[in-house]
Amino acid sequence: PFSCSATDGVLTWDDAGAPAYYVFATTTAGGPETYLGGHSTLSLTVPGADSYRVEHWLTGQATNAICSP
Repeated sequence: PFSCSATDGVLTWDDAGAPAYYVFATTTAGGPETYLGGHSTLSLTVPGADSYRVEHWLTGQATNAICSP
C-alpha cells in the first residue's frame, strides 16, 4: 500500500510511479489543510503539523497516504 512517514521535519513517501505527488498539511484534527504543492521527488521538508497527506493520481484514480510525525 502507498504510505508516508514524517521524521525530523522531513516527509517521505513511497514511489508509486506517479508523475507528481500532492502534499497537504493539517495543523488541527479536522481543520483546514494547507497545500504544500506538487512534487516529483519522494521527500519534502515540511512545516510542523499534526498530520500530512500525500496524494497521487494514476489511471484517473486518487490514492492517499496519511501520516503523523
